[in-house]
Amino acid sequence: SYPKFVYSVTKPIVITPTPDADFTIVNACEGQDIQFNDATTSSSSDPITYNWNFGDGSAASTMQNPTHQYATPKADGYQVSMTATQNGCAETVTKTAYQFATPVANFTSTGACNLEEIQFNNTTTISIGKTGYTWDFGDNGVSTLADPTHVYSTPGTHSVTMTAYSEFGCEDEVTIDVVLLESPESDFSYDATCNLTPVNFTMTGTFPGTEAENDFAWDFNGEATGSGRTAAH
Repeated sequence: SYPKFVYSVTKPIVITPTPDADFTIVNACEGQDIQFNDATTSSSSDPITYNWNFGDGSAASTMQNPTHQYATPKADGYQVSMTATQNGCAETVTKTAYQFATPVANFTSTGACNLEEIQFNNTTTISIGKTGYTWDFGDNGVSTLADPTHVYSTPGTHSVTMTAYSEFGCEDEVTIDVVLLESPESDFSYDATCNLTPVNFTMTGTFPGTEAENDFAWDFNGEATGSGRTAAH
């Protein structure tokens, strides 16, 4: 038989490590950028390239630590995928990012005078989630109710600030001036009282404007009534 010849060759094969793709997310309120921070690790020091898909149909990013802002908050968030590639070896990781809804603060008020309850009607809106409120009535008065009432001791212009905030800390603030007219303050005096003799009563409280611009009404315990700044009974 013929002799057999065997030829062999040995070459080194380099096994390139696949990067361990990872990232963290700093979620943000509506109108603010969400921050994505690369946390990929690898046993190789060779460069890593990145490709980000933000899950909303927008253009991909190749930055290592991109930011992104979503046009509309979603209750279930957006699925964000990041692919890390090193020497042709790639790994993809997907996480959920949230663009939290921000409330739009607004309110109206009813009531016209000091010394009476002013009703504040909350008209704040938010697309997703719940809201809380803080009120500053401009006279050291505060409230955390949704629709509070407040009594001002003085007439004039009072700047009222209401801050609406979401469960995730997203805030909006609105300041509206409330203009109040002056209320009269009722009080009266009377002269010596004797039965069968009319008693003279005089209004001693304060009132805005002139006497002619105000109405006065007297009720003598149901026995009689009177009008004017003075009356007798």
